[in-house]
Amino acid sequence: MDWEGARQLGGQVYRSGPPSDAVREQLIAAGVTGVEVPDEGPDGPAYYGEALRRSPGPITSVFARIADAEAGDVLVFGDRTSMIAAMLQTLAGTPVADILDDYELELRAADETAPEPLNEGALNLYCADACLAMVAFLGSTDVAGYLTASGLTFEQLDRLREKLTG
Repeated sequence: MDWEGARQLGGQVYRSGPPSDAVREQLIAAGVTGVEVPDEGPDGPAYYGEALRRSPGPITSVFARIADAEAGDVLVFGDRTSMIAAMLQTLAGTPVADILDDYELELRAADETAPEPLNEGALNLYCADACLAMVAFLGSTDVAGYLTASGLTFEQLDRLREKLTG
C-alpha cells in the first residue's frame, strides 16, 4: 500500500525518528498526518529505559497522538518502533511471551534484509540477547504509570486501551 492508500483508509503515521526529505514530501503530498519524535540515543531494548528517562515528553506524545487519533489505522515506524510496539502490547494486556515472539520475528525479518545477514548461530545469539533485554525492559517498566506521569491523561490512557483491545 502507498501513502495515498493509507490516507484514504484514515491512516495516520507516527514516526519516532525524522523521515528522509523524500518520505516527508510523500507523506505531506498524500495528506497523511503524523508526528516526528526523534531520538538519537543508542538503540535496542537494553537502552529503552534510558530512552524513557531521556525523552518522556516526546515518547508520551506518540501515545497521546494514537489515543487522540480519529478512527482508522495508525502506523508507527522508525527509531524505537519495537519499544513503542512492546509498550502498546503491554497496555493491551498481551502476555510477555507473545510480545517476545513478535519481537523475535521482527529481528529475524530485519536480518533477512540486512546487507550482511548474520549466520544462523550468530542470529540465534543476537535474538536471545535482545529478547533478554526486552524482558528486563518490560519487567522494569510500569507503562501506564510512566505515560500518565509523563503527561498522558487518564482519559487518553482509557481511549488508548479501548483502541488496542476494542
